[in-house]
Amino acid sequence: MAALRGITVVLDEYIKDHDAALETLERLSREGDLDSHHVNDRRACVYFSQANYAAAEKEWTIALERWPKDPSFDHGAAFAARSAGISAARQDKWEAAAKWFLEIPNRLDENETAFIASAYADAGFAWWKAGHADKAVDALIEAWRRADSLPLGKEDLRAFHTRKIISHVIGWLHEKVDGSGNDFTEPQPGMCSTAELPERIRELPESEPEAVWLLLVRVERALNAGTRAAELVGEGVKATTSAPIRAMYSLEKIARSLDNGQVYNLPAQVIEAVEMMQKAARLVPSDNFAINQFPLGGFGGNDGLIGAPLFLAALLSANVYDKSANDVIGAWRSCLATIPHLPE
Repeated sequence: MAALRGITVVLDEYIKDHDAALETLERLSREGDLDSHHVNDRRACVYFSQANYAAAEKEWTIALERWPKDPSFDHGAAFAARSAGISAARQDKWEAAAKWFLEIPNRLDENETAFIASAYADAGFAWWKAGHADKAVDALIEAWRRADSLPLGKEDLRAFHTRKIISHVIGWLHEKVDGSGNDFTEPQPGMCSTAELPERIRELPESEPEAVWLLLVRVERALNAGTRAAELVGEGVKATTSAPIRAMYSLEKIARSLDNGQVYNLPAQVIEAVEMMQKAARLVPSDNFAINQFPLGGFGGNDGLIGAPLFLAALLSANVYDKSANDVIGAWRSCLATIPHLPE
């Protein structure tokens, strides 16, 4: 069997004589009375090389039905499922592709964190292309949850590559949902779970885990796809000392409050957001952000207790006349001129 596979690989992948590879595979398997999932797997590989993706997917289906389910150290079954997923995607069968990518974790040991995380990311992209936004978000949350458990830094290049490529998929989806730009190229089917590990990836900067979580939170909210990402991100953001991340998170909390109608704590949330945005803006003083015109710490100790209806009235009033943050705050406080509250 090993000789058969070796000869076929040489003819198929090195000499690029796919017809000869297929003929040799059929002849040797027949003469040696060889019949196993490995034959189906190798036949599928040749069909894939010929761009006969329907035949390739069919052969990998047969191979994986016959392949023992126990996790294998050679990852053969996992890569067969990945290849079947790519074959399905190239036929525009995106739902089938997503299911194939989700088969990968079933063929791996649970400690194969990077491979499993990548498989979920590939499934998330395929679910999106299939029109299943909720399943796409669920799969990408699971992908990043696992990727976020990998060691930071570049010593473990596989872990670094996994985080970078999954964060790319999440960043691309965020742009698609938010309509905020075109910085990310569209992913390719199966690109996250590739075995390739380009050395040049070391040149890229580390992704901030909390920033990726916040992109997921925004996508989740925009698509009304639940609250799992929001629940998972909270403690991590609270622990970070990054002012830009905390500013992003404070704005997201306001957006969620407005979405679900729970605005009782909106004044305090806005105060927190302004303070976090000011701290973030002060990291790049050369940009002269407008929010820096408001003095740092310019809120009173009791401002967070101001009623949400009055605050919303001031916010709407300022928005109608295209006013700045300072005008919003001024309108807010003028509404309170005749309303007593405790001295600071």
